[in-house]
Amino acid sequence: MSLTDNLLKRLDFLELEQDRQQEEVMSLAEEISPEIGLKMENINVKKSTKGYVILLEFADAPVSEWSDETNGWRSKNLGSRYTSIQQADKKLAILKQKWPEYPLRIGLIT
Repeated sequence: MSLTDNLLKRLDFLELEQDRQQEEVMSLAEEISPEIGLKMENINVKKSTKGYVILLEFADAPVSEWSDETNGWRSKNLGSRYTSIQQADKKLAILKQKWPEYPLRIGLIT
């Protein structure tokens, strides 16, 4: 694995961890907001949702997304997000070599 690939993989894991921690913070804020008189609309959380995912779209099945974390297919919104189209293209090429007959494509998350 090249240095760039290693750094990109670490970045993906860090982003997943950041999302997990943000969900915990929001859950805690919802729990304590009535007790401290905090209104949830005053809590401004910036969460990046932009990026690219690798989609598997069989005609008779729900859309699945590729996950580098589990090294497999997961439900919608649980797949790995790639910050650039180049990263997504690289992963798509690898997956197409592994499963040439699968209907794979890159999806944009905005």
